[in-house]
Amino acid sequence: MSNSQVKLVLPELTIPSKLAIEKIKAQIVSGEVIAPLKGDTGDFFLPKLKDAEAWSGVNYELLYKIFAETTVAAAYDNITGFRKPTEGTWVDANYRLTLEIKEAISFLKGILGRVSLLSDTKKPTSASAKPINHDVRSLDKRGEKKIFIVHGHDVAVKETVARFITQLGLEPIVLHEQPNEGRTIIEKFEKKCRCIFCCCLAYPR
Repeated sequence: MSNSQVKLVLPELTIPSKLAIEKIKAQIVSGEVIAPLKGDTGDFFLPKLKDAEAWSGVNYELLYKIFAETTVAAAYDNITGFRKPTEGTWVDANYRLTLEIKEAISFLKGILGRVSLLSDTKKPTSASAKPINHDVRSLDKRGEKKIFIVHGHDVAVKETVARFITQLGLEPIVLHEQPNEGRTIIEKFEKKCRCIFCCCLAYPR
């Protein structure tokens, strides 16, 4: 167990602990299937990278949903960053990816060992339910301050809307302004554009 996991205080569960344990165990098993080294060429590495990214995305969503706060999902996100290699050999890239997957598995195992210590959270009554905060400027979960902008060729309109979103205390996300980091446009979209809202700009003909 890493030092970060030791310091991490697990929040309450949003689902029964037995179900949480089953789901985490299933993700650990899936990761152990992906992790082993399978080859030393791009033909082996690239499919493995896609599998690892998909698996890690499910891990993040699972941790985000089963805990009442986002601290665990955020801690997991900090240790993952699967990406295509920009230097070195495919052997090196595969080795690094395998280590990253194993680190993610280790994180899940650490959480799994502590989930059983949590008591099941009772469904809140209307008197004890948490109030819903509708002020978008106070949202603090991952991605909930990010607004993805779908735009056309009118740069002035795009920049005006982006400035307005920034003034609200939110973060405008424009796809072509995000770093490529060796990714395809789809991979770039999946990694960089995790947003809670989308703003589509319509132009008069």
